[in-house]
Amino acid sequence: MIVSEQSHYNLKPVTKAGKRKKESIQNDLFTFLIPKLSQFANVLEVGSGQGAFANECRSRQFSYVGIEPSKELSQQLRKDGFNIVSEAVPPIPLKSETFDLVHSDQFVEHLRDYSEVMNFFLETYRILKPGGYTSVVVPNFDTINHLFFKYEYQHSYITNIYRLKNILEDCGFEIANKQCFFLWLSPKFNWLDRLLAHIIIPISINPLVQTLIRTLISEDFLFRVHKNMFDQVAIVARKPLNTP
Repeated sequence: MIVSEQSHYNLKPVTKAGKRKKESIQNDLFTFLIPKLSQFANVLEVGSGQGAFANECRSRQFSYVGIEPSKELSQQLRKDGFNIVSEAVPPIPLKSETFDLVHSDQFVEHLRDYSEVMNFFLETYRILKPGGYTSVVVPNFDTINHLFFKYEYQHSYITNIYRLKNILEDCGFEIANKQCFFLWLSPKFNWLDRLLAHIIIPISINPLVQTLIRTLISEDFLFRVHKNMFDQVAIVARKPLNTP
């Protein structure tokens, strides 16, 4: 998804395993990382995609608004009853101090450079209420390396936990929570998650292993493995209550 321009999106079917994992991550974000929000909290998602986070917000009775530049995805989300704004960002075309939570998942890495990323987070800061939160999920370049670009020609801004933390702090946010995760967001399994990430990912990105899989199975299988199993960074940051 190209986020700085109006874009088209190929609506490929999601694998059952990928759909279950995506839905599980949305629930885990609210369970383990995002501070408890009041019922009917105002939530904005930038880059709504196929609606996994939107459905989670609906199940929790939050007031949800999505921004999605893809015409195809916007149309589908509206058919599903969601309030969707079809605009490219940044800037964010919404009023200041309106939202309790601004969420983006697999979005920031599509922005062109650090100045556009900073502009996006400054806009996020502007539209959040004092004390509101932003949650950001991005690929972890530190572990997936060249796969960051291989299947995603739209990726531009390299993301890892340190770059994301530093740019959020420079935009005025306080870091509330942060975690790298491969399979689980639960802190209880973080040690196992990190162990598996540093065992499985180096094997899966090995050129010889990839050649064997490509030859014996298919390139499409490699693509699906990458889309369903890749290391990610999740950060939750807070806009201070006392802001200038």
